[in-house]
Amino acid sequence: MKSNKIICYPKVSRYEFGNYGIGGPGLGNMLFPWSRACVFARDNHGILLSPAWAQIKPARLLRGDMDRRNYSGYFKHNNEYWSGLKKIMAIFTTRIIDESQRHKAVLQNSVIVKFEGMATLFEEIKSESTFIRQELLDITREEHKKALCEDFSRTLCVHIRLGDFQAPTPQALSNGQTNTRIPLSWYIKCVEKIRAQYPVPLKVCVFSDGSNEELGEMLSMKDTHRADYGSAVADLLALSCGKILVASGSTFSMWASYLGRMDVIWYKGQLKQKLYHDGEALEVEWDGEDNSLDNMFKNRH
Repeated sequence: MKSNKIICYPKVSRYEFGNYGIGGPGLGNMLFPWSRACVFARDNHGILLSPAWAQIKPARLLRGDMDRRNYSGYFKHNNEYWSGLKKIMAIFTTRIIDESQRHKAVLQNSVIVKFEGMATLFEEIKSESTFIRQELLDITREEHKKALCEDFSRTLCVHIRLGDFQAPTPQALSNGQTNTRIPLSWYIKCVEKIRAQYPVPLKVCVFSDGSNEELGEMLSMKDTHRADYGSAVADLLALSCGKILVASGSTFSMWASYLGRMDVIWYKGQLKQKLYHDGEALEVEWDGEDNSLDNMFKNRH
């Protein structure tokens, strides 16, 4: 399948066949190569290959564990993407170059530029949040966009990542150790601190992969409930609608912040990258003990 245009290939899994990937990463990590490919295709009038969003995870299948994070059925294919057999033929009949050589692609015909991995996180797409958000909405199926019809104007969204994350020492967290659990007590203190100074009442929506038992102390707080919109992308879009975000240390929280541009609080040492322009919104770190949050949200409504 030859084309005189540049073909952009967001390779989101290590092993792919057509529209399916094997043992790929989480949705947050998969969005990085896709977003870079979208920007490059836009700027160079390129063609996009459909990402292998649907994930087959052999280990989970052998255990009989139906993982909701297989991302099948989240996205539709529009006319901007080559998918299925057309995608396979393009990959097997066209020369592929790495995105590090993408400057050469504009001088050539019939070449595929492969975008893979997390690269420098949001560095290359920092100013593209409006475009990327719209692209994501354009490919997301309607049943995963229900949160967009709800009113989050007085909602504090809390993302608590437990699942496969391990509990580190406070020192390790402050030093920026990744893929780690943040103490539940920190989230509770954040909510209490913000509510105490915010000029209007805030309801709290908790998004988490933990059990109700693990989240019990948080869920018992006044006007606090657990939110579940049925899929990872639906939860991501809902998180991005919040007035304020209390973030976990995951790339999923980073994406919610990037897409939503709301005030966001990170545990000290867990803000891996500044995503906002100066004055756009708050991006703060807090250790749960000092007084740096005092009065910070007093006039933020």
